[in-house]
Amino acid sequence: MTNTAAVDKAVFLLREAHQSPWTAQSSLKSYFPGMELNEWVSHVRLAYEVIQGGRKVVRPRASEMQDPRSFMVAHERHGFGE
Repeated sequence: MTNTAAVDKAVFLLREAHQSPWTAQSSLKSYFPGMELNEWVSHVRLAYEVIQGGRKVVRPRASEMQDPRSFMVAHERHGFGE
């Protein structure tokens, strides 16, 4: 059975953290301790296929405070202007 959270985590580990497939399998063990070795291996393989296929991984929406306009408004509102 495919766990999409595990696949997305494996994609992150391979693409963003630049981990090797072997290291990503070990890392999945930490994140999903209830899984078996063959499940970690299959999720990393699926993640590799996702990366090779170019599928975009859904990421959570950024906080409003990461938007520079919102940050400046909050800064000015609290008197941190120049």
